[in-house]
Amino acid sequence: AVVITRRLLDHQGEPVGSPYPGVHHAAQGAALAPLADYLPLHGLTLEDVAFAWTYTTETIGTEWQAVRDGLYGQGVQSHIGETVPPEMTLSVLRDAEVYSGLTNPYVVYTENLSVILPQVLELLVGVKGDKRRDAIVGSMQYIDLMALGSFTSPQLFERYDAAGALLPWDDQSWAPDLSVVPTPTVRAEDVTFWAYLPRKEVSARADGGQAPVMIVGHGYTSTRMESIGWAPFFAKHGIATIGLDCPSHGLSLDESDKEQTAVLDLIGLGPLLEAVDEGRAMDLNGDGAPDSGADFWTSYTFHTRDMVRQCALDYMQLIRTLRSFDGVRTWDMDTNGDGEPDLAGDFDGDGVVDIGAESMIGLTGSSLGGIMASGVGALEPEVDV
Repeated sequence: AVVITRRLLDHQGEPVGSPYPGVHHAAQGAALAPLADYLPLHGLTLEDVAFAWTYTTETIGTEWQAVRDGLYGQGVQSHIGETVPPEMTLSVLRDAEVYSGLTNPYVVYTENLSVILPQVLELLVGVKGDKRRDAIVGSMQYIDLMALGSFTSPQLFERYDAAGALLPWDDQSWAPDLSVVPTPTVRAEDVTFWAYLPRKEVSARADGGQAPVMIVGHGYTSTRMESIGWAPFFAKHGIATIGLDCPSHGLSLDESDKEQTAVLDLIGLGPLLEAVDEGRAMDLNGDGAPDSGADFWTSYTFHTRDMVRQCALDYMQLIRTLRSFDGVRTWDMDTNGDGEPDLAGDFDGDGVVDIGAESMIGLTGSSLGGIMASGVGALEPEVDV
């Protein structure tokens, strides 16, 4: 409540007054009733009040609690988790015609990339012939394998209207009052990721355990590809790394980029390039190329707020997906070549979950990635560090 007393004088030296017949709007009588108890503490009475009113502030905590509970099928937003269960799909990365006897096309081992790794780093990360590139190449020895793919995440706003036209930006926002009203919009969207597993001899995987996982956030307009600069360092310490694309973010390779990496086809890694080229970016200026992050930070306040909230929810869904890899559940991936679905989280097909329900989970990142790490770290109980 705001209380203005008669001690405040106008230009004529008279006490200020109220725009209403009484000292407050009639609808706020109940809300202001406690003033009778508080004013005497300051040597004042109700007769000293010239004008008073009440107001409320927006809560961000209750809505987030409702959404997070809903992700796990609880509370007023329980339909969120029920509508979009935790599912992960791995992309094919290796060509079976080149890799004779290939049983697991979903992973690329560091040895498969060793010949062209410097070239790949120059293209994807922009690191050219300097100490950073040499440091990454030198540390790649600690990475056992990498995998690319997507997981389904609940999106709480629509992008297009019924006719297929892009909605105005502020209409691309979450519904209000999520703590008390079920959101009318829950749609599934594929969130692209890149994962790296440390070698077994330097991690908990050596004894059949699950490696810790560091989720690395990328910067504004950047992509999950940033994770390749972090993964070797974490792998050296036995930690797996996962990078994901925030809403509207993703890499776009032009024909020149693809020509530079044509050698990937020759060594059976053409599918890897196709997987790298997938993402969540949209072509917003009509030039035929996706514009990474173009509508993330804008002057459209509600849209910007909910691009951040949506990215946080994507992080939380990734964590939910990892926690579902409990050593019993299977996924649609056949990673050992027996023609049957294998254990969810078993990337190398050895019958053991590599990362999952038992993994420590950490968050880090730079720029936008740092914002997301600190935000999600405060919101998500499953985050350890």
